[in-house]
Amino acid sequence: MLRKSILCISDQHAPYHHPDTLDFLGAIKRKYKPDCIVNMGDELDWHSNLVPHCDAQEIVGIYGKTITYHTETWICTSIPYWHTLSKATQDFYETLESILWHATDAKPLNQPWKPDWDTKYTDTVMKGIKQNRDKSKVQLCTNIEEDTRAKFNEWRGVVDKHRLVPDHPLGTKGLFFQPYETTSFVQDGVILDNSKEIYDEIWNDWICSDKYTYKHPWKPGDIMLMDQTTTIHRRPDVLKDKPRELLRTANWYKAEVRNHYNYVL
Repeated sequence: MLRKSILCISDQHAPYHHPDTLDFLGAIKRKYKPDCIVNMGDELDWHSNLVPHCDAQEIVGIYGKTITYHTETWICTSIPYWHTLSKATQDFYETLESILWHATDAKPLNQPWKPDWDTKYTDTVMKGIKQNRDKSKVQLCTNIEEDTRAKFNEWRGVVDKHRLVPDHPLGTKGLFFQPYETTSFVQDGVILDNSKEIYDEIWNDWICSDKYTYKHPWKPGDIMLMDQTTTIHRRPDVLKDKPRELLRTANWYKAEVRNHYNYVL
């Protein structure tokens, strides 16, 4: 059936949506009179798997086992964006740390998201998520030699502040920027009054530009590797009546390619 007019509603991040959202959408509906309304939404918005445990696995690998409909994973990388910045901006960003909302009572600078875990996922899935987090210590990794394991620093769990520019194990430069969890930026132990301006510049120039985002349409047998220190990723909601099965693994960069064993964040 062909539609003459479709009102497409993006993710509103309820209950943190704008107070005038419904009035605005109602006005749009009355003006354009769509014959179909689609509320798209995103179940998992931009994030990194190094939250909340900043010393967790640096690389995530995904294997597309069962794909029965069009579904995507989007990856936004900060590495090419970093190279567009002036030297002065790069030097400034390297002096900054970010505070995420799990470490403070302050609200995030952007609308936070939270998956509806209780209604979307079974107890088996929730148990698996908790198990993954409990095992996100390099000291528990099964395929690292003992002498290499001993070179890593002690696992810190959840910390208050994170480097904006990670000390990447390969030496590459980029940003550890969590759009929906950042509450402020800190320089020399002082929270900056212009944190929102810094946030908006990174958000608009990097993430919203779409120039640095790769959108992967899944096919059975596909394999994807994602660096978690300098990228963020997201996906749309999954269909409940069609199978979508991705197998996940995670690890740290191997000793043969590492420049150091310091804390990355």
